Amino acid sequence: MKLMPGDTAAILRLRAGNSQQTAQTSEKGTLRPDARDLFNNEGNSLANPYNGQFPWVTPPQSATQISRRNTIAAPAYAAQAQIVSFQVPQAMEAVITHVICKYDGSGFLQGSGSVVWSIDINRPLGAAQQGYNPPDFGSIITQLGDFLIFPFPIPGGIRLYERDTIRFKVTTAAPVGIGAPNYITAMLLGWYYPVKLAFPMRSMGSAG
Repeated sequence: MKLMPGDTAAILRLRAGNSQQTAQTSEKGTLRPDARDLFNNEGNSLANPYNGQFPWVTPPQSATQISRRNTIAAPAYAAQAQIVSFQVPQAMEAVITHVICKYDGSGFLQGSGSVVWSIDINRPLGAAQQGYNPPDFGSIITQLGDFLIFPFPIPGGIRLYERDTIRFKVTTAAPVGIGAPNYITAMLLGWYYPVKLAFPMRSMGSAG
């Protein structure tokens, strides 16, 4: 990739604007979103990364919406259960922009820790040593969003890469009710798009 005047400063801006700066570990090994962004931007000047077309900020025309939701009966105390999941298709990237997590039943008090939702990436149920939690979403002790009003927005979104799997899980504790008619709901909203959209202008004579 050819560097152009202003690229050094642009690299710093690009890194500063990324919401996942620290290296993360998944089933695919160590992930470095900042380095991957530079690779995907191949063929474009870093002074104008992605030619201003960030597909994880504004859905491109070819984007496919993500609207995964599910409701389960409240599980037994201390037994983590998976509510809903989404796997990014091959040759795609994705972003989760909004979520909902909700409890309908008895005994729940916001922030008490009697219901704890969690979002993780590439961590199958029961595999505590795999994958990672997006910052601020590993232990959620309050309901987020609402189906009748508005889902909860995630500043900057949760970016996902090819074959990543994001999961919404829950754990309960006394005194909330478990089993029917106590129900727990979770929802993932966003979109996915072709990886090639990360450098859409490459074939139109961009510097490289």
